[in-house]
Amino acid sequence: MEQDHALLGNEIARYNRLFDELMGIEEELRGRPGDRRRLFIKLYEHRNMQVRLNSAKATLAVAPQEARALLEWIAESKHNPQAGDAGMCL
Repeated sequence: MEQDHALLGNEIARYNRLFDELMGIEEELRGRPGDRRRLFIKLYEHRNMQVRLNSAKATLAVAPQEARALLEWIAESKHNPQAGDAGMCL
């Protein structure tokens, strides 16, 4: 959610730091037995669109059909900037 606030506030440096943190979390979960990135699936229904977007992108390798469906839904929602990001990811 902090990434969303950073985007809306045009705080690019803060957004980038938060992105790096998220990548570190994904890397840690990927390295755990059974590739624990599936835990992000629980966030598919989160009220914040940035959280949904991040969870879909994080699970593309472990739940490709579900993640793609969520990315398509976000892209079609026209809820920008996340819709644009989802569209580019597709």
